[in-house]
Amino acid sequence: YFYSLPFLLWKTPFPSYI
Repeated sequence: YFYSLPFLLWKTPFPSYI
């Protein structure tokens, strides 16, 4: 992952870290 999971969770409406 490039960023923290919680960061992406609030940053995007869906899990883009996958």
